[in-house]
Amino acid sequence: MGLPVSRLCIADKLAFAITPAWLYIPMARWTGELAEYMERSKERQAGDRSFTDEELTIINSSRPREWLRGLQSYTLRWVERHHAEFVKDRTTRSVPLKSAVRAS
Repeated sequence: MGLPVSRLCIADKLAFAITPAWLYIPMARWTGELAEYMERSKERQAGDRSFTDEELTIINSSRPREWLRGLQSYTLRWVERHHAEFVKDRTTRSVPLKSAVRAS
């Protein structure tokens, strides 16, 4: 969409990417949105060259745990890329994203 990425957007995506499946899948089921999320992510990735071959394979799985693993892998790479772009323009020192994720 060409819009700048905010820190809040990066934080929101990171929260999704590190939420464990045992927590995320029941929450999405309880809201009744798991099937919709799975379907929309398949539609969204069609033609998107940002996904790895492995991610594309598992995102198309009908098994929620596999689907989530693929989408979280893609999302974490997206966060890392945009976080790096965001930090590049800042003069303050920040904690490297991979270190922050490992600490959680």
